[in-house]
Amino acid sequence: MDINEVVERISYFRYKNNLSARDLSLMIGKSPSYINRLETEKFDLSTKTLLTIIEVFKITPNEFFAKNYTSYKDCEELYTLIEKQPDDKRKLYIELLKSK
Repeated sequence: MDINEVVERISYFRYKNNLSARDLSLMIGKSPSYINRLETEKFDLSTKTLLTIIEVFKITPNEFFAKNYTSYKDCEELYTLIEKQPDDKRKLYIELLKSK
């Protein structure tokens, strides 16, 4: 994953959490313009700062880096529900989903 994808995800979760770039910058202990500069200039950020940003969003690193990050919670819920089913029902659900 390159820096552009990381920045795109930061922007996505920032908007999803209704945070301004300034607010997020201050929440992670950076200058008020840090996130805005990151989103426009695409400079590198440290792993520590990225993990702090992920904590602010109240998500896991798995969710942030997931291929399906915009629908991660729905997919996780679906997985959990199917996982709880007995084998025969689980296979039936899988076949049902494949047929659509």
